Amino acid sequence: MSTPVAAVNTASLVTLGLSQALEPSGYEIEEVNDPLTWAERHPSAAMVIHIRRREDVDLVIDLTTQHSMVIVAMLDSTSNEELRLCLSAGARACVSPDWGKDELVLAIKASLLGMAVIPSPLAQSMACSNPTPASTQDLSAGQVGWLRDLAAGSTVQALARRTGFSEREMYRRLREVYRTMGCSSRTEALLRASGSGLLSES
Repeated sequence: MSTPVAAVNTASLVTLGLSQALEPSGYEIEEVNDPLTWAERHPSAAMVIHIRRREDVDLVIDLTTQHSMVIVAMLDSTSNEELRLCLSAGARACVSPDWGKDELVLAIKASLLGMAVIPSPLAQSMACSNPTPASTQDLSAGQVGWLRDLAAGSTVQALARRTGFSEREMYRRLREVYRTMGCSSRTEALLRASGSGLLSES
């Protein structure tokens, strides 16, 4: 049985190329005009969204918080700011339409396996930055617990269930945690928390 992968806002040639590349591995690309309805029918599936405007980023937030959708964000501009915005919204991977077919397929497959895919310059920038270390004085014990859960692989949906918040409210509270730490994305916050020892059990 094939695994569905939705394509939203992508050019026809990109969609066709992905379809031809993914089919042999058991993935089926579907062009989707109503991503929220599609997500309800395919929980925890993957979706490639070409990010063209701010509303597309809001769509990523809705899909990841309400449906645990694995999002691969396709960006015309791969500036660090654009990449951080999409990662912060919940995208698992950020790719460019200029990437070759093999690289795009690799990003989708890695995302479905639970791995994050971002361009190496951004990863290096995050790793080499010298931020003010976060401390447990900046965050409550509960907030540190949320970071530990995320680092252990928990989804926002599972976190929301455990805490009693709606997924949208859980996402909003996590964004506040990231801002408190001086971070703009989940990935950056977890990297900083790990480097600061916040993820170690006391």
